[in-house]
Amino acid sequence: MITVRQANEADAEMLWIWANDEVVRQSAFSSDSISWSDHIDWFHSKLNDPKCRIYIGEDESGQAIGQVRFDVCGIRAEIDISVAPHRRKRGIGKVLLPLCIEAFGQSTRIVRFDAYVKLDNVASEAVFRATGFEKASIDQLRHCFHYTYESTG
Repeated sequence: MITVRQANEADAEMLWIWANDEVVRQSAFSSDSISWSDHIDWFHSKLNDPKCRIYIGEDESGQAIGQVRFDVCGIRAEIDISVAPHRRKRGIGKVLLPLCIEAFGQSTRIVRFDAYVKLDNVASEAVFRATGFEKASIDQLRHCFHYTYESTG
């Protein structure tokens, strides 16, 4: 069973390690590694931003297994998701994403979501398709697919 909670200060190092994982860097829009100082500045700004929420998924033992971030822009929220390196290829993203959308929906009126997936990111594409997102377009500038989802709230 997976549970979700909001990220806190204690998650900074773990998320930095995950963000610098080779697979994550290949799937990111910028493949450059992230310095600790850049990460901690970004992380603090996100934790203190009322238009951002980061959720951590945990397994039944309390071990973190993934994260989902929501960045609100107007009436929509853009989603970023990653699964812990040691837990990939187990279908966790397909369970974690809907749980986080539900948790996010309990504290906001946002029901429309966007996700941008690099054209070669097959794993993320599978997660979004399996959780009800629809491919809206191909973003030629960012070389990615744009997926959308509308929750029934």
